Amino acid sequence: MNLKYLIFGILLLSLGFVYAETMPYWIEDYGNGYNLWVKIPYIPANGDTVVYIEKDSNYKPDGDKVFEFFDDFDGNELDRSKWEIVGEYSMHNGKIKLNPNWVGGYKSGMIETKKLFGKNIIIYSKIDSHTSYIRYGFGEADDNFQRNYRFYKYDDGGPRWWGFRIDGDWYKEGYGYDVDRLEYSQLTIGNDFVELKDNNVRYRVNHELPSVKLPVHFTSWSCSDVTLDYVYVRKYADKEPTTTISKINDNLYKITIHNPNSYPLKDFQVKIPNPSFITSKFEGLKITDKNPQPTQLSDTSSTPTQPAHKKPTLKISTTPEGADIYIDNKYIGKTPITIELEKGKHKIELKKDGYKPNIQDITLNDDMFLNVVLTEDISKYLAIAVVLILGVVIGGYAINKRKDDKKKKEVMDELEDLLKK
Repeated sequence: MNLKYLIFGILLLSLGFVYAETMPYWIEDYGNGYNLWVKIPYIPANGDTVVYIEKDSNYKPDGDKVFEFFDDFDGNELDRSKWEIVGEYSMHNGKIKLNPNWVGGYKSGMIETKKLFGKNIIIYSKIDSHTSYIRYGFGEADDNFQRNYRFYKYDDGGPRWWGFRIDGDWYKEGYGYDVDRLEYSQLTIGNDFVELKDNNVRYRVNHELPSVKLPVHFTSWSCSDVTLDYVYVRKYADKEPTTTISKINDNLYKITIHNPNSYPLKDFQVKIPNPSFITSKFEGLKITDKNPQPTQLSDTSSTPTQPAHKKPTLKISTTPEGADIYIDNKYIGKTPITIELEKGKHKIELKKDGYKPNIQDITLNDDMFLNVVLTEDISKYLAIAVVLILGVVIGGYAINKRKDDKKKKEVMDELEDLLKK
């Protein structure tokens, strides 16, 4: 039993919720509109999480806090704390050009992340422009591209050069020459597959991948250059979460995020596509799991003067899972669970063997998500320790007493019996 973990669990329990006050976000300008990316702390398996988005100029988009890795190449210098550089590049107007001086000889430009990545990730590059003759590659690879890599190469040099390169194997799946205009390229690296997706095609190769961590590379070479607008690396799930937007008023929106997977998603990057309330990639937004106006009815209601009859939803999750739930002294089931309750005050009791009971009084006016870190019950360890100590003391006393009282003849008899055996 580690005391520091016990103290940490008690502190988390006193906070009650795992959500921070606000959730980080980033706004993607894809040319014809905007996507909103939000890092959601927790979405239960086959369940929903509700967040509220309020326009607030005190908050700013921050891709570094949302994604596993992010760079929008803002400024005139490459962030050397993020990247290793191999070859030539140039930067201008928040973009990076790889291999800008290719005319007149064989040259190359490559950037490599200092951070290492494993499997179950998605690597994305937004491409601003490229030469009509394209040679561009991206993905995970070791420094020398000798053994460990999960990579894709576009190459107008012909089918000999393009395709997937996966841990020593070469797959001529996809396409690489006579490439149409690339707007973006995305590489998904799962447990047993690698998939390429861009604005033209989508190809997948099934391949069992070893558990090795590698840097991510973006490169252009020979008679080609590629200009990138931004890149990011995010987590992968078998099914992407879906989102539903409900307008509360002109300044406040409710977002219901559904996880269709049979496992929970933690610190997951969720895309909210084309939200109408986003008008700039610099929009200030405050995103929380609490409704700033819990009594406010949606202006989409057909009868706004009448009270809403829908019961609020209470979602309860615990770490660890499988705790017994009692609501108002009535057994409900085990965590995680989602139920509808009447508005008002309720007593929530969570019990699990080996952990201290958690009792909370809540007031439910709107949908609520309760995620509790249970505190391990150390009383059983104390009881075991007391029993062991008493056993040692009593046993030692009995042995010594027996030695003092035993007659010499009895001792000799026992020794004689042992010799016979």
